[in-house]
Amino acid sequence: IGEPRSVMVSSGNISRALSRALKVDFYGNLKVIRGTPFQPIKAQAETVLSGAEFEDECSRLAKERGVSIDQAKKLTTKAFYELAANPARWVHFLVGNLAKLVIWHLFPVVRVEGLQSFVSSSKSNPTVIVPVHRSHLDYILLGSILFKSRLNSPLVAAGINLNFWPVGFFLRRVGAFFVKRTGGSDPVHGLVLRRYVTYLLKRGHLLEFFIEGGRSRTGRMRAPKLGLLKAIVAAHQKGLRKDVAFVPVSISYEQVIEDKALAQENFGGKKVEENVVSLFSARSILRRSYGEVIVKFHDPIFLSNFAGSTTGGRGNLVTSLAQGLTDRMRAGTNPTLTALASTSVMLAPRYTQSAEELIESVRYLSRLSDICRESDPRIGSNSRTLQSVLQDTETTLKQLTESGLLDHQELSGRSFYTIPESKRLRSDFYRNATIHLYLPYALIEIASEGHQSPDVTTLRKLHSLFENDYLLPPEEDFVGQCLKLSPSFKELKEEFGSAALTLAPLMLPTLELYLWIINELQKAAASWQQDSAPRIPYEEFISQIFSQHQVALSTGVVTRTETFSRAAIESGIEALSSRGLISAPPARRGPRAIRIISDIQPEKAFIAKLTELIVSNQNSKMIETRRKLTGIV
Repeated sequence: IGEPRSVMVSSGNISRALSRALKVDFYGNLKVIRGTPFQPIKAQAETVLSGAEFEDECSRLAKERGVSIDQAKKLTTKAFYELAANPARWVHFLVGNLAKLVIWHLFPVVRVEGLQSFVSSSKSNPTVIVPVHRSHLDYILLGSILFKSRLNSPLVAAGINLNFWPVGFFLRRVGAFFVKRTGGSDPVHGLVLRRYVTYLLKRGHLLEFFIEGGRSRTGRMRAPKLGLLKAIVAAHQKGLRKDVAFVPVSISYEQVIEDKALAQENFGGKKVEENVVSLFSARSILRRSYGEVIVKFHDPIFLSNFAGSTTGGRGNLVTSLAQGLTDRMRAGTNPTLTALASTSVMLAPRYTQSAEELIESVRYLSRLSDICRESDPRIGSNSRTLQSVLQDTETTLKQLTESGLLDHQELSGRSFYTIPESKRLRSDFYRNATIHLYLPYALIEIASEGHQSPDVTTLRKLHSLFENDYLLPPEEDFVGQCLKLSPSFKELKEEFGSAALTLAPLMLPTLELYLWIINELQKAAASWQQDSAPRIPYEEFISQIFSQHQVALSTGVVTRTETFSRAAIESGIEALSSRGLISAPPARRGPRAIRIISDIQPEKAFIAKLTELIVSNQNSKMIETRRKLTGIV
């Protein structure tokens, strides 16, 4: 059923104007439901792999590869059939109904927000859905929502690792096209992918891709990958379409089905490859429920409007657009009970809180997110499970222990909730899902040490330190946000008194990691035997850090288990590289290596000072807790 239409006619044939308006509305609704008709796969190949521009590209490719033009064309044809989607209605109907049953079995509550704004924008514009990527269920969940709502399903950019039999066959038949994440090192695949995306956009197909590239291993937003975005922007600038609507989508899980596998991977375990064996072993996930999931379609970003407000050419436009999409997706994440409870217990010096402390901490974190929401309405509302913590705390805490994230223990007649070492990286994943909400408060606490209000100079230093790792907004915007939040934050801390959770330790794992990386790099550089500048092998360096983590924790040199997450180590190296302290470029030829390229000692001293300050405060809190438990006042 369409939306009401008003037809204003100043002159001419009123019936003809009305007829045209109704037809435009009808075909807009038809497009939302049926989508653009697909050409046969051979016709697609002929369109994509033809034309004067394609001939020029093949000539350049042939010269680069040292082959004939005909051989270059054969390579592009092979790459096309490896890449392209080939939807079939019967497969779509079969898989759609199956996926709908699976999703609604796994998640008793699926909350969908903003779907109507997506429908309205996709009636008249080619539309690109851009969701966060936390689970393999992301694209299944989105497809199921659209299928259940009788809406057209998108063509989804899927990793080439999913193109294994029989999964690859069915994914291709429901609209997946397969992308190599290292497409930059494969010019044939890159050429065909750019032309294929341009073709899909020109035809007006609904597209979907994950701007983070792959699933987040830490729970935080990953830095955006710009390949597909560049292709879409280039197609628009060629004038193939007047406009393109990008619809960011936030997905908030109470519990992610792969959390155990991701934790094992981050502890140094081997990545589980997608194949038939792993497919059938995944049947075990159907034996339990994973709580609530919230899917939020944000208001669309129209490329024409965005391009008009951005200067500096295509590069700046793509970068700014990627940042805008990332900000909206992250801001729209809904605070869940799992995320806030994990945050609370992970902040405790020994990963343990009493039931009373846990409840009050969750209340406190929820109020802090409310303050953020007042200044930024894009921030998602609390999940229903989180809201229930205020009404029935006993049942809610029982759910956390049943999920396997927290252990429940008794001591001196009191209930305590703890996260054992084997579960800490799982909890760290959920904490990181909403860390962007509490990071400003953590930095306000650090910058307020010894001051009535946060010291602006310290805030600027902290912004510089964490900007790349946590995808912070520009310095002036971030400092302004912190100064704006500070008065309300101070009032809330006074209201909660001793029950107010100390948030500065949120940054402790990252600070300890930076310090450890810098220290180990300096040692490796000092022991370099060759005459050339020290080049530390990337993989060997990460393995070395892993091999030392148990001793570092046992001796107290490092205090947090999550410091040694593999994904965090890789992210930390990238952050130090982005700041120009070290160099760790992706390997083009030969193994990847790390080099120190500037004086890293001042950075080390600043990080060490921050680390000691936070650890000292935590030790004081531990002494206070011990006194309470032993009856010493």
